[in-house]
Amino acid sequence: MSDNEKGDNQVQEKRVVEMLRKDGRLTALAGQSRWGKTHWLRQQVRSAVRALNWDPRGEFLEEGFTKVQTIPELAGMLREIGEQPAQISYWGNLEDFDAWCRLAYAWGQLWPAAISADEIADVTHAAKAPAGWGELIRKGLFFGNHIYAITQRPQECDKTVWGNATVLHSYGFISPDDQEYMARRLAVPLEQFAALQKYQFCERSAGSYMASWGGPGMHHDGPNIN
Repeated sequence: MSDNEKGDNQVQEKRVVEMLRKDGRLTALAGQSRWGKTHWLRQQVRSAVRALNWDPRGEFLEEGFTKVQTIPELAGMLREIGEQPAQISYWGNLEDFDAWCRLAYAWGQLWPAAISADEIADVTHAAKAPAGWGELIRKGLFFGNHIYAITQRPQECDKTVWGNATVLHSYGFISPDDQEYMARRLAVPLEQFAALQKYQFCERSAGSYMASWGGPGMHHDGPNIN
């Protein structure tokens, strides 16, 4: 077989892989502290074959995730793990976030994973997303990664998250400003969103004309505001 033929076969194989690959999703997860976000996220990533969390409070250590606290340690671990099953919780410094994002993106290009970043208002801002984070959430879905961006301060987070999200999943807020902001993002009546109680949520998927509601005592049409 000539070099040209080998090259053509490699291109064709790459196209087949791209056709078979399932796109990932970006979920923007918001809500008042202690109202259900972390519990819901744990349900989503618990069964993931590969998971990597930006975990500033070390909450996923309770789930048996492996604790990593430095970027060199994380880089070595991801290189060694490759495609093997792994659930990793990064509990490091805020200054490590960009490097964490770049490692997550590099790993996810080869082996899709559930990648979540908690308290993103601490490491992003309301303008354009930081470089590494922006690349991860803009391009990471193509490789089949499921990415979760979590915040209790939605107005302080980068707008790239809200603009690129394939799923918006929000619990309630006490602050009227946050209620108004999330009601607008979800395209639901402010009165209904403001009526959400602890552990109740509203969700909208990209391309959906209707939001869905859930949680204890929740009617499928949303909170009763009469």
